[in-house]
Amino acid sequence: MQRKILLIIVLLAAGGFFYFDAGQYLSLDFFNSQKQAISQYQQQQPLLVALLYFVIYVVVTAFSLPGAAVMTLVGAPCLVWAGGCY
Repeated sequence: MQRKILLIIVLLAAGGFFYFDAGQYLSLDFFNSQKQAISQYQQQQPLLVALLYFVIYVVVTAFSLPGAAVMTLVGAPCLVWAGGCY
């Protein structure tokens, strides 16, 4: 019974990802257009940004969603504690 519930949750999450086209937010173009806003927010709330990045990265990679490579490339420069996004 628990396996069926877990399977339904995973299928709904993956279906929602593709239905709502969430992949558009996991592209280099999107991150480049939002670099300034991300950098300012990271300077204001560094721990929250690091935690959110970690949680989103784990979810994206755990479900093998498109965008894990982009998140890896974007995450390194954006999480530098002293400088923010470069």
